[in-house]
Amino acid sequence: MAVDGHGHVMTNKMPARHIFQDAPFSEEQLDLMFTVFEQVIRDLGLSQGTEASRDLVANAVLKCAERDIFDPFELRKCAYEVLLSS
Repeated sequence: MAVDGHGHVMTNKMPARHIFQDAPFSEEQLDLMFTVFEQVIRDLGLSQGTEASRDLVANAVLKCAERDIFDPFELRKCAYEVLLSS
């Protein structure tokens, strides 16, 4: 697993932070969303996965954030539920 200088997972040699850059959330919420995204990517062994697999995880996190779920545990749990229902 590749990690950048800030400790963030780099997928396919490219930081994944850009996925949430246009989302209408606060910086704190975006940080949490990115952290959960990284955790799920790592848990599922997708750190070197395809762009499509990263997009699925990112979309799952976004769907949960759109439901105003911002507790770290609940956001991660919700992301897994969305992925399982896809």
